[in-house]
Amino acid sequence: MECISPPALGTEETIRRMSSIQSFAYALAFLVPLALAVFTFFLWRTGGRLSRWFGILCGCYALYMSRYFVYLFSMAFAQYWFFVQIAALYCLCFCVVQLTVLASGSQRGRVWKWIRLALFLLPQLLLALCLLIPVIPGAVLVHGRLTDFYYMFTFCCSAFFAWQGIKAQSFESRYTLTGCVVFGAGLFANLIYSNRFEPIRFFWQFEWCGLLLVLLFGVMMALRNRRILKENEALTNHLEEQVKKRTEEVTALLHERKAFFSDMAHDLKAPVFATQSFIRAIRRSGVGVDTELQGYLDQAEARQQEMARRLKGLSAMNALDKIEGERVRMSIQEILSDVYDTYRGEAEVRSVYFFMKCPKQEAFLMVWPEKINILFENLIYNALRATADNGSITVSAWTEDSKICVAVKDTGCGIPSEELPHIFRRFYVGEKNRETGTGLGLYIVSCIMAELGGTISAQSTVGEGTTFTMEFPACS
Repeated sequence: MECISPPALGTEETIRRMSSIQSFAYALAFLVPLALAVFTFFLWRTGGRLSRWFGILCGCYALYMSRYFVYLFSMAFAQYWFFVQIAALYCLCFCVVQLTVLASGSQRGRVWKWIRLALFLLPQLLLALCLLIPVIPGAVLVHGRLTDFYYMFTFCCSAFFAWQGIKAQSFESRYTLTGCVVFGAGLFANLIYSNRFEPIRFFWQFEWCGLLLVLLFGVMMALRNRRILKENEALTNHLEEQVKKRTEEVTALLHERKAFFSDMAHDLKAPVFATQSFIRAIRRSGVGVDTELQGYLDQAEARQQEMARRLKGLSAMNALDKIEGERVRMSIQEILSDVYDTYRGEAEVRSVYFFMKCPKQEAFLMVWPEKINILFENLIYNALRATADNGSITVSAWTEDSKICVAVKDTGCGIPSEELPHIFRRFYVGEKNRETGTGLGLYIVSCIMAELGGTISAQSTVGEGTTFTMEFPACS
């Protein structure tokens, strides 16, 4: 079955103009759905099943309308193109029903499973009859009747699911119902004008209805995506409000926690140190102190000293929490220069060599000056305590990609391998520091590094020394 054009009467210019208008109309009817299909293809991953089937619908219609140019230019495969265009038309009908089903939310129903099977098998039967037409001419009548039945069947299916969407109050129901009206009008026009000549200008009424269907579903998809974007925006705003509210609550809770720990540390200092005074007074008097009581006093004093160390650490944490405000931009050279000037004298008093190696190129950090001072204070004092006379401490810095690395290396006693994984834990004290350590120095260092968006790691060998390596994010 080929495209049959009516005879045209008129001057050469009139016929050329009519042909140009018709070619232009078919070009638009081919290119617009094709562009929509290509555009929808890029939205398949995010647009969902409705977008995918809308893209297939546009592609099928564009493929069907390309028949005009296939016959116009008498392409080599023109005699076989009827099978392609009729298959595209069947697929287009299936897409109309599929879109209506998805819009109504009925895709999981048992009725749709049986209808989908029928819509899949009927086109195959119709295509098989097309192959029999050259052999059995009477098959063309059967094919025509079954084709009309297929069109009416798809119309009834789409109308049924459009009504289901209206009952479910689906957003897309008004568009699917309008699409059914357009689809039905196209089928009605196709039955009335069957076997008649094609209009001189533009194309068949059924093809007009197909173009209107594409545009109608295109408007539906555009408005649907707009609605989804608005809902996402409203959801985002709601989430931002919830996050802001929760942040304010957490901030208030943190301030309350800081105040509680500050008050607790202040209130506990008096009884803790009073206990120490009482223990010392009992030891000095020696009245009634036997061996058993001496053991109890030793245990009480050890617990009192442990409590005193923890109170000292808690005071240090409270002092750290009070440091607020915005970070400032500082050069790593300036920071290390201040560190060197601050601790060089104390290192000389302890007979420890203190070396500083700054990076050659200028680099900057966004830091709190007070917290960066506390960070280096903990690391340098730990190194000084661990390093014997004539030992050395070396602070070196270098840039690496978008990071600034700083290493604090000493030649001290080192940290045992079994203790190394735990040194940044809160209140963890190594075996050698149980009498004097608070277990908070390196924990505070790790907290400051986390606040600055950096990391810290340690490598150590017993008897050779320890190296703490920090990586800070650089700023421009």
